[in-house]
Amino acid sequence: MKLKAAEYKDVFLRQSVFQEQFERTVDRYLHLPNDSLLYNFRKRKYKTAPGRPLTGWYGRQSFNFGQFCGALAKMYAQTQNTEIKAKLLYLWNEWADCIEEDGYGFSPEKDRYQEYIIAYEYEKLVGGLVDAYAYAGIMQAPEWMKKITGWYQENMPERDRGMLYQVEWYTLSENLYRAGQLFGEEQYTTLARVYEYPQFWERFLEPDFSLDKTKHAYSHVNSLCGAAMAYEVSGEEQYLDILKAAYEEITGKHIYATGGYGPCEDMFGKQGYMGDSLKSAWDKTLTNALVRTRHDAQGNCEVSCCTWAAFKVCRYLMELTGDLKYADWAEKLLYNGVLSLPPVSADGKIMYYANYYVDGGLKSVLDRRYHGAVEAYDDLCVTYHYGWQCCTGTYPQAVAEYANMIYFRDDAGICISQYIPSVFSFRLPGEGRKATIECMTKYPEEEEIRYLLKMQNPEQFRIRFRIPKWVKTPMEIRVNGKKMWQGVGKDREVELNRVWEDGDVIEIRLPLSLYFESIDEKNEDIAALCYGPLVMVTDDLAAFVKDKEHPEEWIWPVEGEKLRFRTKEGSLEGIYPFETREFAPYCSWPEQKWYFMYFWFR
Repeated sequence: MKLKAAEYKDVFLRQSVFQEQFERTVDRYLHLPNDSLLYNFRKRKYKTAPGRPLTGWYGRQSFNFGQFCGALAKMYAQTQNTEIKAKLLYLWNEWADCIEEDGYGFSPEKDRYQEYIIAYEYEKLVGGLVDAYAYAGIMQAPEWMKKITGWYQENMPERDRGMLYQVEWYTLSENLYRAGQLFGEEQYTTLARVYEYPQFWERFLEPDFSLDKTKHAYSHVNSLCGAAMAYEVSGEEQYLDILKAAYEEITGKHIYATGGYGPCEDMFGKQGYMGDSLKSAWDKTLTNALVRTRHDAQGNCEVSCCTWAAFKVCRYLMELTGDLKYADWAEKLLYNGVLSLPPVSADGKIMYYANYYVDGGLKSVLDRRYHGAVEAYDDLCVTYHYGWQCCTGTYPQAVAEYANMIYFRDDAGICISQYIPSVFSFRLPGEGRKATIECMTKYPEEEEIRYLLKMQNPEQFRIRFRIPKWVKTPMEIRVNGKKMWQGVGKDREVELNRVWEDGDVIEIRLPLSLYFESIDEKNEDIAALCYGPLVMVTDDLAAFVKDKEHPEEWIWPVEGEKLRFRTKEGSLEGIYPFETREFAPYCSWPEQKWYFMYFWFR
C-alpha cells in the first residue's frame, strides 16, 4: 500500500453539512429499537420476541443487520460514544445467542433458506463482524464468524450460484479477504478466492471493454472492491490493473455529473444509453441503447448503495497507487450523492433513487415501485414493502465513511484528498510525535481553505494536496501569508515539503467556476451545469441557445447570494426573451419541489 487512509478515531468533523448529517444519522440508528432489530432472529430461534419487527425489507429478512452494526462500529470509533458501544455489544450478543448448534445464524427459517438471499445476508454479517472487531473492539466476533461460516460452507455449494440464495455472490470476496487479514484465518482467504469474479473483472483488461448484456450497477461496482483486496493480499498486479482500468471506464462513460450511475440499476449498456436514460419514453431522439424503457419510479441512480461502493473503490485506489486523482469520483458523490438525500424517516423510508431526467425530478422518500409479486412475499402476506430497504444499510455506512475519505498517510507525511471542515490527529514521520491539522473552510461556498498546524517541535514532513479535475485556472497556496505555489499542477496535486512549526497556517484558494458536463459522446447536446464540485439545478424546464463551453458569458452570480446563479435574458429557446432560470446546488434542494438538472442545447 502506497497510502493508508486515516483511522476513523483520528478524524473529527467540524461544523458543516457533513457533520450535521453525520450526527443526525448517528441519532437515527442509535435509537432504533433493539427488540425490532433482533425480532426475526429471535422468532426463528423460537425464543420470546418482544416488541415489533421493523417493517418493509428488514421485516422479511433482516439482511441489513450487519450493515447497521458495521456503520455503528465506525460511528463509535469516531465519537467514542459509550451508548453506541453498549448497543453494539447487546445486539451482537443477542444475535449470537440465536445461532443454532450447526452455525445457522441467519434470519429466515432454516428449512426455507433457499427461498431467501442467504449469500447476501452472509456477506453483510461478515462485514459487520469485521467492523465490530476492528472499530469497536468486540472480541467475540472471530468466534461468531467461524460458526456462521462453517454452516455457510456446508450449505452454499459453488454450483448453485444461479439460485436465489446466491444473489450477488460476487460481492463476498472483499469482506472475506478482510476477515482473513484481521482474524488470521486462512479459511476466509481460501473462501474469498472461490468468490472472485474474473469473468467480469478481466473484461476491463481487454482493449475495447464491452459486455454481452448490462449488469446490476451497485453490486458490480462493489464487486471491484474484492479485486482491490485480492491485490492487497496477493500482490498480483493483474488485480490492480483491473481496478485502474475499471475506474477509467466507469468514470469516463458510465456516470452522471453527480458521480451517480445505473439508470434503472442497469450499467454498461450500449453507447448512448446514459443519454437515453434522461429522455422521455416518447422522445424521437431515443435509440435502442436502453435495455428497458424509462420508468420514473425507478430513476437514474440508487444513491446510497452506489455512493458507498464508489467511496470504497476510490479509497482502495488511492491507498494502492498513492495517486490522489482517484478522489475525483468520490468528490462528485460527496457533494451530490448521499449528502443530497433527505434524512431516513423514522419508519425507514429513504430516497432510494435519484431522478436526473431532462423533464425533471423531485426528492422524496416515498418509493413508488409497487412490489406486488405475492408469490415472493406470501410468507408476510404483503404486496408492498418500501421501508428499511438495502439503501438504509448503505446510507449510514456512506455517512460514516466521510471521515475516511479526507486524510491519508505515507512514510513521508500526509495527503489531503477532500476539503471538508475537520481535525486530523496524526503521528509525524521518524520519532512519531503527535500533531494535528485543522481544516477551516466554507468551501465550496467560498474558494478559501485554511489549515492550522499544531505540533510540539519543528518537524520536516510532506503535505500533498489534490487539485480537483475541474480546476482550470491557477490554484494558489500560501504559508503564513507567503505565496508558496501557484498553478494547475502537472499531476493534479501539489506537494509542500518543509520544516513545519506549531501554529503554521496554510491557505489555499481553489478557483471555482461554472462549466457544463455533457452526458455522453452520443448526446453532447444534453448537459448539466456544475460549479466546482457541485451540480446545480433550477426549478423549471429549459433548452439553452448559448455557448455551452463558456457559461460565464451568460450565467452570472445572483447579487448578494452565495451559490446562486441566473441566466442572462435571451439564453433560453422560446419566444419570450425575458425568461431566465436561477440555479442552486442540488445537494441543498428541498424535498417535494421539482428540479431540473440536465438541459438540451440547441
